[in-house]
Amino acid sequence: MFWWVVAAAMVLATNSARRDNNDAAVVFTVYASDTGDHPSLTIPVNVGSNAQAYRWGLSLSQSGLFVVDPSIQCLDGKNKAPCHQLPDTGYSYSPSTSLTFSKQEKFNQGPFKGTWARDKFTIEDQVYHDFPLAVLKQIPDDFVPAFGLGPASTAGKNNYPGPSVSDNNTVLGNLKQRSVISRQMFSLSADDNPDINGSASANWTLILGGVDLARVESSFVRLPLEVSDDVYSVLNGVDISDTPILAKAYKLSLCYQCRSHWPLDAYSAVVAAVSRYTNLASDGSFACADIVNVTMKLDFGGVEMPMALSAVLATNDPQTCQVRLDSSSSAIALGLSVWRYLITVIDYETSIFAVAKTNFTRSSRRIGANIPSLIEGNVPLVKGFAPGSRRESAGHTRLMPSFVSFGSWLLLVVLLVS
Repeated sequence: MFWWVVAAAMVLATNSARRDNNDAAVVFTVYASDTGDHPSLTIPVNVGSNAQAYRWGLSLSQSGLFVVDPSIQCLDGKNKAPCHQLPDTGYSYSPSTSLTFSKQEKFNQGPFKGTWARDKFTIEDQVYHDFPLAVLKQIPDDFVPAFGLGPASTAGKNNYPGPSVSDNNTVLGNLKQRSVISRQMFSLSADDNPDINGSASANWTLILGGVDLARVESSFVRLPLEVSDDVYSVLNGVDISDTPILAKAYKLSLCYQCRSHWPLDAYSAVVAAVSRYTNLASDGSFACADIVNVTMKLDFGGVEMPMALSAVLATNDPQTCQVRLDSSSSAIALGLSVWRYLITVIDYETSIFAVAKTNFTRSSRRIGANIPSLIEGNVPLVKGFAPGSRRESAGHTRLMPSFVSFGSWLLLVVLLVS
């Protein structure tokens, strides 16, 4: 009898851990169809290991509220909810397949507690925003979602109110007051081929909202910038002089060919870390104009995603050998797909931008055996989800050792046979 109890307990514990893993693996996306009229909820499954995704419709009630509850019924194999796989290339959402979620069903905390007023946020057409479930559970209840700050050119389109360029002063003030934005939520773009040193002749654009990989030209609020005394200022009167976005132009190079943009601090952190090991070329490991290939695994709350970065060392300053991304060089290879899972409302310095593994290579010679991570500390994504804990990640939760699961089932089989 004792062994029956032990075996049953082990099986239950294993199954419980698996349920925790399913819960932690959920990443859901607010998505609008190509017309923008019918928002829906998309839930990719097992992020980082396969491309499966399920979509539910979000219902607009007569009072103009989104009634949203991203329950995960489709993830347990029972398919209680009418979900279907989301094609990678299509926008085939149909209102007839929509499902109205009840806020009392399974999820009653974070920003999904209650309902969201439609006039509190904008859903951008054809733009993905992915938020791990664990992160959403940590966001305060009174947080106003910032799924879309624009774009200004289509603000108010399809009855989805959004800020226009003239409203940016108010928008910035409100978001700063609510601590929604920080320096990590600014990205810089160039409308045409910029001077690599960021001269005043470049047409720079400030993008509020962080990173959008696939459709950056139709996303977020875009503000024209001018270069003055090596700092950027907004032309329309919005004063950002007190924000850490101010920097010398050469630090703000970007991969414009990728049509995707890094947050300023994320880019600066990579460049600074690479510079740390390359600006002292006297040891012979590097020389100016060498290509430094950096392969990293970025740890987004435990979901490790590889990113390849090729940086070109500038030759304009042989003494310091400054590292920059040369947008005119074919050597640029930014694996920016990792940024699709970027959470722009969380501070990178304390949460997201943790590098799990870094290797520096030059030609076939490995020289980075003792190089530490780019970002020291590897801070977990969400407080309470420390590395090594049972719920450390949004997709790679550490379960019991495999032999425990195997042993529990083996014990049951032996008892049944006996």
